[in-house]
Amino acid sequence: MGTSHIIAQIDEEISRLQQVKDLLIGSTAKHGPGRPAAPASNNRQLSPEARARIAAAQKARWARARKAGEIAAVVDNTKCWRQYPLLESQITV
Repeated sequence: MGTSHIIAQIDEEISRLQQVKDLLIGSTAKHGPGRPAAPASNNRQLSPEARARIAAAQKARWARARKAGEIAAVVDNTKCWRQYPLLESQITV
Protein backbone atom coordinates (compact mmCIF):
# COMPACT_ATOMS: atom_id res chain seq x y z
CA MET A 1 0.00 0.00 0.00
CA GLY A 2 1.48 3.27 -1.07
CA THR A 3 1.04 6.63 0.60
CA SER A 4 -1.11 7.88 -2.26
CA HIS A 5 -3.55 5.02 -1.66
CA ILE A 6 -3.73 5.87 2.08
CA ILE A 7 -4.29 9.55 1.32
CA ALA A 8 -7.10 8.63 -1.10
CA GLN A 9 -8.81 6.53 1.62
CA ILE A 10 -8.46 9.39 4.13
CA ASP A 11 -10.00 11.80 1.59
CA GLU A 12 -12.92 9.40 1.05
CA GLU A 13 -13.44 9.13 4.80
CA ILE A 14 -13.33 12.93 5.16
CA SER A 15 -15.91 13.38 2.40
CA ARG A 16 -18.21 10.78 4.05
CA LEU A 17 -17.84 12.55 7.40
CA GLN A 18 -18.62 15.90 5.74
CA GLN A 19 -21.82 14.43 4.27
CA VAL A 20 -22.84 13.06 7.68
CA LYS A 21 -22.07 16.43 9.26
CA ASP A 22 -24.15 18.27 6.63
CA LEU A 23 -27.05 15.87 7.20
CA LEU A 24 -26.90 16.35 10.96
CA ILE A 25 -26.64 20.12 10.72
CA GLY A 26 -29.46 20.23 8.19
CA SER A 27 -31.76 18.09 10.33
CA THR A 28 -31.23 20.22 13.44
CA ALA A 29 -31.70 23.44 11.48
CA LYS A 30 -35.13 22.30 10.32
CA HIS A 31 -36.36 21.56 13.82
CA GLY A 32 -36.28 24.59 16.05
CA PRO A 33 -37.71 24.95 19.53
CA GLY A 34 -41.43 24.99 19.98
CA ARG A 35 -44.37 23.37 18.36
CA PRO A 36 -43.94 21.34 15.17
CA ALA A 37 -45.32 22.81 11.98
CA ALA A 38 -48.87 21.97 11.00
CA PRO A 39 -49.38 19.49 8.19
CA ALA A 40 -49.56 21.06 4.76
CA SER A 41 -52.98 19.72 3.86
CA ASN A 42 -55.81 20.18 6.31
CA ASN A 43 -58.77 18.23 4.97
CA ARG A 44 -61.17 19.13 7.76
CA GLN A 45 -64.08 21.04 6.28
CA LEU A 46 -67.34 22.14 7.81
CA SER A 47 -70.56 21.01 6.28
CA PRO A 48 -73.08 23.68 5.24
CA GLU A 49 -75.33 22.60 8.12
CA ALA A 50 -72.51 23.08 10.61
CA ARG A 51 -71.75 26.51 9.20
CA ALA A 52 -75.43 27.44 9.53
CA ARG A 53 -75.51 26.29 13.17
CA ILE A 54 -72.39 28.30 13.97
CA ALA A 55 -73.81 31.39 12.22
CA ALA A 56 -77.10 31.08 14.14
CA ALA A 57 -75.27 30.75 17.44
CA GLN A 58 -73.14 33.81 16.70
CA LYS A 59 -76.20 35.86 15.73
CA ALA A 60 -77.82 34.87 19.03
CA ARG A 61 -74.67 36.01 20.88
CA TRP A 62 -74.75 39.34 19.06
CA ALA A 63 -78.43 39.77 19.89
CA ARG A 64 -77.76 39.12 23.59
CA ALA A 65 -74.87 41.58 23.52
CA ARG A 66 -77.01 44.25 21.85
CA LYS A 67 -79.79 43.69 24.37
CA ALA A 68 -77.32 43.92 27.26
CA GLY A 69 -75.91 47.10 25.75
CA GLU A 70 -79.39 48.64 25.46
CA ILE A 71 -80.16 47.77 29.08
CA ALA A 72 -76.82 49.21 30.18
CA ALA A 73 -77.58 52.42 28.25
CA VAL A 74 -80.95 52.77 30.02
CA VAL A 75 -79.34 52.19 33.41
CA ASP A 76 -76.61 54.72 32.65
CA ASN A 77 -79.24 57.28 31.61
CA THR A 78 -81.15 56.84 34.87
CA LYS A 79 -78.08 57.77 36.90
CA CYS A 80 -78.33 61.37 35.74
CA TRP A 81 -80.96 62.15 38.41
CA ARG A 82 -78.16 62.17 40.98
CA GLN A 83 -76.66 65.14 39.20
CA TYR A 84 -80.02 66.78 38.49
CA PRO A 85 -82.39 65.99 41.37
CA LEU A 86 -85.25 67.96 39.81
CA LEU A 87 -85.50 65.41 36.98
CA GLU A 88 -86.03 62.42 39.31
CA SER A 89 -89.80 62.47 38.84
CA GLN A 90 -89.40 62.38 35.07
CA ILE A 91 -87.31 59.20 34.98
CA THR A 92 -89.06 56.06 33.76
CA VAL A 93 -87.21 52.79 33.71
